[in-house]
Parts: sequence; C-alpha cells; structure tokens
Amino acid sequence: QIFSESNLYSGWNLNNQKFHLLNYIMPTDDLEDFNNIRKKFNNLENYDFMEIIGKYNLENYIIMIAYINNKDVRVLNKINLFGEVDLKNLIFQNLNFDNIENIEKFIEKLKEIYENYWKSKNQINTSVKLALKISINNNDNIKISEFEEIINNIDLVYDFNILPFIFGADTSNL
Repeated sequence: QIFSESNLYSGWNLNNQKFHLLNYIMPTDDLEDFNNIRKKFNNLENYDFMEIIGKYNLENYIIMIAYINNKDVRVLNKINLFGEVDLKNLIFQNLNFDNIENIEKFIEKLKEIYENYWKSKNQINTSVKLALKISINNNDNIKISEFEEIINNIDLVYDFNILPFIFGADTSNL
C-alpha cells in the first residue's frame, strides 16, 4: 500500500517510549519512491534504496518492507549501521492487520528487534580503561560526598581521584 494508506505506517510513531533509543523517520508519500520499490520488487534484497535514502541525508537506516499474506507477514529488513549492511527476514504468523491492537504489538516487537540489533552493534568494551574528567562545584561538600559514594558503587569504575581546586594556587604538583 502507499505509505499513508497503511495502518502500520500511520501507527509506527504513535507509541514511542522513553526507553526507545532509535528515532524513526518515516518516508513521505512520494509516488516515485513507491514506483521504484515496485520496479525492484523481484530483487529487493539487492536493491540499495539510495534513491530514497538520499532524500533524508541518513548515514544509518533501516528499510522495512512488510509482505502481508492473509494473516502471515514476512518482513524484509535492510539495516545499515556504521556502513555495515545486514539483511534480516522475519516471519510473523496469525496477525490480523484489521485489529489495531495487533498492529501495535507488531510495531512494538519490530522496534524491540531493531533496538536490540542496534545495541548489539554498540556494545561497550568494558576491558578498555578510559579516562574521564568531571568538574563539579566544590562549594557543596555534601554533594561531593554523595558523588564519591555513587562513583564507589559503580562496577565499571576501576579507580578515581578527586583533585582539589584551590583558587589562585598552582595545582600542577597535586
């Protein structure tokens, strides 16, 4: 279906949660884009979608095309994160796209899949030690003590130092 005629398209950004890390930009109702996709229909896995993506100036993107057949849905996902392109085919069974609640659950499941994929590509290597310099107001000793306690309780913090700031003094020897 043309984008705006689809309940999936119109419901995609209706229920965004605070814990969602990805921003979804929905394509415009451009008949040229729709026709390009239809022309490449038999070879979408190899189509680069650059004619469409180029309009949005995106480095990372997810192209999702849903094939709805009765109550079964096959979803072709072309995911480009950090220059690495990955194809993911998913199958969902017994979905009724006339039921708004089913569509909402379907959208939430897809968003969960995309979020988890993005997280897997952005895992932090905790074995690498990185220096971090933080400046806080040294007039409030209670807040400094609270900050020290929080830092002490974080598992990822290996070591830390708190250097005093003495106005007008040379602290290079500290």
